[in-house]
Parts: sequence; structure tokens; C-alpha cells
Amino acid sequence: MNSQINDGGQAFPIAYPESHSIKVSGMSLRDWFAGQEKIDPSEEFKLGLLEALAGPRPVGSWSSNPLAWFHWSNLWQAKIKFARADAMLAARKEGAK
Repeated sequence: MNSQINDGGQAFPIAYPESHSIKVSGMSLRDWFAGQEKIDPSEEFKLGLLEALAGPRPVGSWSSNPLAWFHWSNLWQAKIKFARADAMLAARKEGAK
């Protein structure tokens, strides 16, 4: 497996005048794609997938351990968004229409 992630390059590249040095910074296209991705509340994910993405579920319940559950929930959602962004970049590279 290739350990280097294709970030798609700059999402919003800026052309600087010749008198300025070019600095590469900011959001990658991968970050942009992931940020635009929405998880539909009606989507159902198997617990095994969520634990594979974000690790074991926190101990206790949402009411007894809300910060741990909040962190775990956001972590698996972010991982899904980046997986979808990676798929978009791969399709883009293959010339999918």
C-alpha cells in the first residue's frame, strides 16, 4: 500500500507576482473535498466499521461520558469524510465522469 496520501494539491492556488516568493500553504484539495462531504443522518453504519475507523466505543453511555462519546463520534465521521475525499481524488485521477 502506498503510504503517501494524494492530497490533490492546492485547493485554491494563488499566483504571486514575480517580486514575491511563492509560499505553499493552506488547504489541500483533499481537505476541501472532506470538508464539503456531509454525512446524512439517515445513513446507517455497522458498529464494526465505526470501531475499525475510530477505535473501540467509549466506556459508559452518552449521558455518563459525553465528551468521550462526542470525540469518538466526530473521529469516525471525519475518517469517513476523508475516505470519501480519497475516493473522489482517485476517481478524478482516473478521469471519471
